[in-house]
Amino acid sequence: MKEHTARILGGLDRLERSQPDSTRLRREASALLRRYLGFDFAVWATLDPSTVLWTDCILDGFCRDPHLESAIFHNEYGQDDVLKIRDLARAGLAGSLSCETQGRPGASPRFREILEPVMGVTDELRVALSDGESAWGAAVFYRSRGTFTQEEIEAVAKLSRRLGRALRTAVLSGDALLAPQSPLPPGLVLIDHDGRLLEMSSEAERWLRGPDGLLPAAVQALSASARGGESARAVLRSRKGDWLLLRAVTTGSQLAVVVEPAAAHHLSELVLRAYGLTPRERDIVALVARGLPTKEISRALGIGAWTVQDHLKSIFAKVDVDSRSSLVAALFFRHALSHHSPTASAP
Repeated sequence: MKEHTARILGGLDRLERSQPDSTRLRREASALLRRYLGFDFAVWATLDPSTVLWTDCILDGFCRDPHLESAIFHNEYGQDDVLKIRDLARAGLAGSLSCETQGRPGASPRFREILEPVMGVTDELRVALSDGESAWGAAVFYRSRGTFTQEEIEAVAKLSRRLGRALRTAVLSGDALLAPQSPLPPGLVLIDHDGRLLEMSSEAERWLRGPDGLLPAAVQALSASARGGESARAVLRSRKGDWLLLRAVTTGSQLAVVVEPAAAHHLSELVLRAYGLTPRERDIVALVARGLPTKEISRALGIGAWTVQDHLKSIFAKVDVDSRSSLVAALFFRHALSHHSPTASAP
């Protein structure tokens, strides 16, 4: 597997040099890993790095099934189980059901209720794709015969950070965050507590419905997360190129998912994470954007002035600027201008 890992890394090098978007990156990475890992089918998800909620899925080897999707998300956000994506994202690890359960995968509700009886799966390997700071995606590999070896799990874990950085870079590549925003008002999707679609406004239909007639996986993920009492907010890019904010709230026996254009402040966290800024660096950028000098930043964060300056040097290098003013200008003109909508006209 070591030789295979080197070949996969070489393939990822060539892929990254072509500056693919997130969809192409995941499709080609899956084709590359299939050659060496030998899985039967796979799911490649993007995650909102702030909430670690699924926002989009690429499937390799099978087609989308809304009922199966609903069951998977119910397990992810509403049941106790092993190898949850959020847990893997925090630990930066990969794992398989066979290894995690010491050869007794039936101890996992996901395996017992979904993977074996519905999908015919004998083992599942999961990995969070993190850049070391934020989780940008996840990959799930399935085998319908046999199990994944410890060597294969370790190889996938070694690749995870590289794939996480590539997904992060894809967010900033080209004009991904400069797509024009459609002038549609917010939309509403109503879902019952079993994950079934009850009603959808025409605005939500135009925002979300894909050419295959299905809604983004994020809608099911959000509703499952809301049912489990978890965070239910995610920023994602629509298939038309618009950046959207989705929020789910419980309303009695129903769940409401509100979809609306993502404003500049909704995207700011995504952009700063995409540049690889640490939590402390993101705090400093927020204060720099407000015009605070070094002494006030130092006081606000409880750190020394020299430490602030060291962080600023790191921030400038990551964003490729050389001053505070150029930092703010770069973040605004590169990523926020097309999402800025004045609230009132000048008299």
